[in-house]
Amino acid sequence: MNAEGGRAATPASRTCRKHAGGPGGAASASSGASPAKRRKKTTSSSGRNQEQKQDRRGGASASGRNRDGNNRRTRNNNRKRGRANNARPIFQRACSSISSISAASAAAADDGKRPTRVAVPTLNWKASPQAHHPVIEAEEALLPQLLKYGKKERGMFRTKPSWLVERVEQLCHQNGIDLIQALSLRRTHMRLLNSGMDMSKLHLGSNDNVRASAALFEEAVEDYLHSQDVPFMTEEEQKAAHKQKNGTYAKTPPTPDFVFPNPTRLRYTTVGDDGAADSSPLISFIEVKMFYGAGTIPDESPNAVGLIMPKLKRYVELYGPWAIVFSFGCSERLAEKLASIGVVALDAGPLDLTQMEEHQRSWCADDNG
Repeated sequence: MNAEGGRAATPASRTCRKHAGGPGGAASASSGASPAKRRKKTTSSSGRNQEQKQDRRGGASASGRNRDGNNRRTRNNNRKRGRANNARPIFQRACSSISSISAASAAAADDGKRPTRVAVPTLNWKASPQAHHPVIEAEEALLPQLLKYGKKERGMFRTKPSWLVERVEQLCHQNGIDLIQALSLRRTHMRLLNSGMDMSKLHLGSNDNVRASAALFEEAVEDYLHSQDVPFMTEEEQKAAHKQKNGTYAKTPPTPDFVFPNPTRLRYTTVGDDGAADSSPLISFIEVKMFYGAGTIPDESPNAVGLIMPKLKRYVELYGPWAIVFSFGCSERLAEKLASIGVVALDAGPLDLTQMEEHQRSWCADDNG
């Protein structure tokens, strides 16, 4: 086939046409042959020419079919390659983006700079120098002296005989527990032994004094969060935002003392038998407790310590991992139970407790503070 798809005339075909009686065909016949022989030879030649033409037509048709088939296969292959080429840009763009990011990171590394990242708020929490979690045996060793009269124990420890005070101080030193932790432990067990009894009836101060001290401790935590430039919402702000969004009469969900709008990196140090260890988990909120977290109080007991685990499990389900700040630290047993549900137990190490301590000296401390 030629470029336009027609059949090209070959020398052989031109020769056949001459023998078939084309222009000048008769002149090429032998002049000595008879008319009958010439007709017979001409007929015979014509037959052969017709067969040759049919063969050529058949060959040309077969060749055309083969070429048409090749063209169709070529077009199909082109279509497949076209579809593949259309699909490649997605993968190529992804690879290009990854390469660009890697190149930018490498360039930043060459310049001594880190790649740009979304900043995660960081809350640094430095534990107090004497930070530790007293073991359960320390509490058990102190309780007989702290609760001399069992369920009938009354009054603040400042009213007790000096020999008893000295004995408790000695036990605290021997068992690795601070006196302030031991006195808070005593108050918690007095409440446990006299469930439902008012603080004033136990001669442990008025409810107003206790609430005022707790409020001052919470303010100390809030001041520290401000000093760390960590975004947060107070309990009152959480309630106000919920009412504004859902209406005044909508049921308010549990509200921790402080909620972080974004997960916040908590950097703190734990102190144990093996020394100090740094940790930096992400937390979503902070709860504040103005007491010692005793390990000898059963979970779900009807007091502040006993309700910690059920309450905080619910908070974890709603808000994720979090931290709890005890004004006087907590026991090793309670710290381990809290850690098992994703809660970090902190003490008041970095806080300024001046106002809280001054207030407490006015109603529950002796002349020595």
